[in-house]
Amino acid sequence: MIPIILHVPHSSTIIPQEIRDQFIVTDEELDDEVRLMTDHYTDDLFVSDGLKSFTVIFPISRI
Repeated sequence: MIPIILHVPHSSTIIPQEIRDQFIVTDEELDDEVRLMTDHYTDDLFVSDGLKSFTVIFPISRI
């Protein structure tokens, strides 16, 4: 069986506190943007039962 790499870069909603000050919007505006721009549950779609695979999930929001 050929191994597969599953890349899931946009499912996180985490914005580290140490970079929060780089955003000029309010917390509420940022929360709304994260909610809208996140590919929610994408990591759940790529669960690989029975496949020889490795999943790479980026832990920080793409925002």
